[in-house]
Amino acid sequence: MRHRFVVLFSLVGFLCAPLLLRAQTQSDSMIVEALSCVGQSTMSVTHCALDAPSTAIAAEPSQSKANVMEGITDKVAADSTALSSSVFERPLSPSLQIGIPVGLAALGVWGVLDNGWYHQQRESIRTQFLQWRNDKPLRVDDYIQYLATPAFLTLGFVPGVQARHNFRERLLVGATSYALMGAMVNATKYTVKSLRPDASARNSFPSGHTATAVMGAELVRSEYGNWAGLGAYAVAATVGVLRMYNNRHWVNDVLGGAACGFASVRLGLLLLPLEKKLFGWDRVQTSHKSSPQSSASTSFFIVPTYDASQSSPGFAATLTF
Repeated sequence: MRHRFVVLFSLVGFLCAPLLLRAQTQSDSMIVEALSCVGQSTMSVTHCALDAPSTAIAAEPSQSKANVMEGITDKVAADSTALSSSVFERPLSPSLQIGIPVGLAALGVWGVLDNGWYHQQRESIRTQFLQWRNDKPLRVDDYIQYLATPAFLTLGFVPGVQARHNFRERLLVGATSYALMGAMVNATKYTVKSLRPDASARNSFPSGHTATAVMGAELVRSEYGNWAGLGAYAVAATVGVLRMYNNRHWVNDVLGGAACGFASVRLGLLLLPLEKKLFGWDRVQTSHKSSPQSSASTSFFIVPTYDASQSSPGFAATLTF
């Protein structure tokens, strides 16, 4: 039964890959088109700036030509910097966004099925971490796994930080991704029933902590750009390493958890337009534009939670609007 489920898990990932690739390709083509429009607009502004000084010089002969040319140079440099920064904010290529979760899932499943070379590597990695640990566990991974998710929700309120979605949409994407991630992780855990390295339970594969951390990191990266995602992914990598350091997971558990966290975000973003239609948010936005005097009361409430099976705290959020 375990092997059948693992094979099914792999097949589902490979079958879903073309659908996600096509959807992400359409999204990326729209982004590239927008960037090209920005570039064309910038060139138009530059041409206008080049034409304006000549008129100014003709109208005011006393104006210094050197100052005018210096202003043009500064304008072109600023435009080049803006275009360069937009390049760094481009999303990952569609092939990477599909290949990363599929590859990580394959490595994770391989660790469950293999009893040869990969099994020996798992044991050697565990032994090395036990030597470094020296009976001194670090339990911060129980807490830092949640750091990226609040950052995803709140960074959009920081002045100067541009978000792809408004707060309500971010909350919906986060909730959908979290639900998908939890379903994938728990269904796999209690079907595969892989023994933990410390032999405490048979729910090792995949790592829920790593899945939560990677989910938050990918939410930050997809919402605010690749540079913002670097810090979030550094925290996620730390969580994965600490899960092995604390003798709670094998290396393939961490890789499988990362696959679940990454894939849940891609699916959450893919489902966002359908959820907006389901809740009628597009119609609400249209009515608000037609009647600017209308206002809505919104309340946001957060309560702490505790998962006894994983011995880890968490939080639950409620938005009323």
